[in-house]
Order: sequence, then C-alpha cells, then structure tokens
Amino acid sequence: MAFVQAMPIEVNPVIWRTMIAVCKVHGKLELGERITKDLIDKEPTESSNYVLLSNVYALTQQWEKKMEIRRR
Repeated sequence: MAFVQAMPIEVNPVIWRTMIAVCKVHGKLELGERITKDLIDKEPTESSNYVLLSNVYALTQQWEKKMEIRRR
C-alpha cells in the first residue's frame, strides 16, 4: 500500500485491481476486500470489480457473500 500511495501518478482503477491480485497472492484478503469495495463504490457499473470481490470471498470460503456479489 505504501508503494501505491507514494506513486508520483494518480492511482487509477487499473492499479487498484492489480493491488487486489497482489493481495490475493500474499494472503492479504481483508485488504483486497476493502480495496474492491472502494472500487465498487467508485465504479458501480464495472462488472470486473464484482468478480474480484466474489473471488476474494471464495478464497475465504464466505460462500453467502460470494453468491450475493455474483447476483449483483
């Protein structure tokens, strides 16, 4: 997070989606969930954000939350 926040450019959704992938690889799923929820708030019509969040929920075996996000 420190690296992203210190970037000399404005952080955009593509960078945040990349961070979510990094969070999944490194087991930082709570951080990935928080970032994804922020993306959904900023871009509610971007379907890939919902897929990312449902994947985070699947990794943490939160099946009800996963299904709710997929329905959205």
